[in-house]
Amino acid sequence: MHFPNLQHHINSGFLDSQLPRREYDDPLSALSQAQTRITILGRKCQACDAEIGSLTKERSILRARVESLESQLQESQESRDEAQRESATKGKQYVDIMAMATKIQAQGDLDLQRWKVEKEEWEYERQTLAQRLAVLQRKNEVHGRMREKIE
Repeated sequence: MHFPNLQHHINSGFLDSQLPRREYDDPLSALSQAQTRITILGRKCQACDAEIGSLTKERSILRARVESLESQLQESQESRDEAQRESATKGKQYVDIMAMATKIQAQGDLDLQRWKVEKEEWEYERQTLAQRLAVLQRKNEVHGRMREKIE
């Protein structure tokens, strides 16, 4: 054989011997890669399960907090509504009191005017009576002197 031909046969034989090894190595490598992926996925699943558990617990806590806040909000709204009703009632009472005070003030002014008029009338009547009394007393004195003279 020729040297190039021999070299070709050697290379062919070497390649032929490598082919079954490569055919075995490829599935073995794929199996190893698949096992590595499975292991990684298993760890990721465990981490996800732990995170799901943690998130579920956190969700329960947050749900309870939301319910508590909603309850507080409801109480605050009811309290605000009650305060508004009380304020409206007190506002109406204030308006009623002011109206009554205005009415009483007007009545007081009217009574004061009447009292002044009555006082002036009584004063006039008193003066009139005092004058009549003075006249009657003078007449009585005159009659008394006349009686004394006549007697």
